[in-house]
Amino acid sequence: TPSLVLLSAGCSEEAGRAFLEAGCRTVIAIRGRLPEAQVTAFCAAFYGALLDDGRTPRDAFAVAAAAAQRERAGARQSLVASDANSEDVLKNGAVDVPGRVTSAAS
Repeated sequence: TPSLVLLSAGCSEEAGRAFLEAGCRTVIAIRGRLPEAQVTAFCAAFYGALLDDGRTPRDAFAVAAAAAQRERAGARQSLVASDANSEDVLKNGAVDVPGRVTSAAS
């Protein structure tokens, strides 16, 4: 089982939860649909922060989420990153960490 999965397809949250259930530690998925430019900005910033800068997946997510928001300011869609202990939801440029994932409901 991989320890980190990034699903860049729109509406991939359900698939992301399947990876979590299969034992993957960290999953990043897209809730809803996002413009391609915003997804591209997110992925480039995420991998840059993770691989080039040596950041943790959580820190790389924050960097990438900010890049995606800059790409399309005011976007109504959201990005979601989940791990076995928390769910992070990006809305309007702020990352909220509400606690342990207990269901697929948002």
